[in-house]
Formats: sequence, structure tokens, C-alpha cells
Amino acid sequence: MFRPGDVLSYPAICPKERTALQRGMNFRLRSGRTVILMSLRRGAPYADRVEDDGHILVYESHEQMEAQAHALS
Repeated sequence: MFRPGDVLSYPAICPKERTALQRGMNFRLRSGRTVILMSLRRGAPYADRVEDDGHILVYESHEQMEAQAHALS
């Protein structure tokens, strides 16, 4: 069992949620939970992070990155 705020790998969470999760935010799954997929690895394409002992999530959307790229062109 996992709890809100737990960090799980993609292969670990998909069977628990009984679905193939899509990138980004997955709202109202069969379990009733919302799952946010993000990468905390070095070199990740977005500057996502968790702060304040897991109480604050800073999530940079791929749409935001695309909008910024479009504004610069």
C-alpha cells in the first residue's frame, strides 16, 4: 500500500492503479486517486521538484514549456 506523497517508479505504480498512466497528471483513476508523473532525475526535461518535506510540489507542465518555446520564436 502507498500513501499520498510517496514517490514510486512508473513500473511500480501502474499495476497498483491497474492502468497505463499517461505523462503528466492523471485525474480520477479507478481508485479515485489522482497521480502526477514527474521526473526528479538529473537532466530531466522539466524542473519539477518537491519541497518542504513533501508538502509543496513544484510541477512544470509540458504545455508551459511549449508555450515558452512558441513565445520565443
